[in-house]
Amino acid sequence: FGGKKAYQRRKHHSCSQILKYIRIMSRKKRSRNVEEVDEEEEEEVYRGPRNASGQYHGRGTLTFPKDNVRYEGRFLNGLQHGAGCLYFHNTDNEGGDGSTSSPDEGEVEGETATLKGQWAQGAMNGRGTYTHYDMTSVEGIYVEGVLEGEVTERDEDGFTTFIGNYTHGERNGKGTLY
Repeated sequence: FGGKKAYQRRKHHSCSQILKYIRIMSRKKRSRNVEEVDEEEEEEVYRGPRNASGQYHGRGTLTFPKDNVRYEGRFLNGLQHGAGCLYFHNTDNEGGDGSTSSPDEGEVEGETATLKGQWAQGAMNGRGTYTHYDMTSVEGIYVEGVLEGEVTERDEDGFTTFIGNYTHGERNGKGTLY
């Protein structure tokens, strides 16, 4: 899968970085009581209902202002579970809106990449779509937060550029470049 489409794969490599962030985020949720506050951890802002134990529960928004990351969707006992979307806001001025100021509490600024789909126990599980800042996208089945099986990649105009297989979040096996 080299040639001119190698660029496409490199652009979506950030999807792997995003999925690593999701796994780290869910491990933090599992490893600490909601009432504990560790000053070393990044600040997070949650808006939405909680269960009797104080965990995020129901439809809510979890924002990490320092990382310019926001999750909007369903939670179950402190973890993302059900339909939801993770927003990654680009504030490094690479074609962004020129904003470099820090976001207000619970807010994020700049261009946005998204990961939208079904979540279970804090990770993407099921059909989902990752849309990069430049509007290229990858759609497929996520297993424990990683693309597995048949995927479709699209360019910024929505035209299919690749249909094939992914293993562990990377192209693998047979596929067709368009």
